[in-house]
Amino acid sequence: MSRGEDRLDRIERMLRDILLRLERLESIISGIEDAETAQLAARLAFVFSLPAYQAVRIASSLSSILRRAPSGSLDDLDIMIIEVLAVEEELSLRGLEKAIRESRGRASRTTLMKRIRKLERLGIVRVEHEGNKMRIRLVREGNV
Repeated sequence: MSRGEDRLDRIERMLRDILLRLERLESIISGIEDAETAQLAARLAFVFSLPAYQAVRIASSLSSILRRAPSGSLDDLDIMIIEVLAVEEELSLRGLEKAIRESRGRASRTTLMKRIRKLERLGIVRVEHEGNKMRIRLVREGNV
């Protein structure tokens, strides 16, 4: 096989791989139930630099979590905390503070603690204490 044929063969394999990925992505996107979930997926992809398929997967589970909160009870910071935890799965208070600062530019530990307690009362997050460390994670359906 000549060098040119080898390069052409490699390019064809890459194109097939790209087409497969696009088909999977199209399948995922067509499975989005509502515009709110699609917007949330776009936001997650943009803010957290996530691949689209991962953003869609997280947005789908996040939509059900957000629906559990009483209407109007969550503000932008609450939602940002929930989004960060959806992406990171579990964080310490320090890790959450760092992630919020990277996304928002500011975060007070006192304010974050108040919000975490509020989200815990709403059944959205679970806080576990390990010695003097705190672990915060989302309460997902079937994981209450």
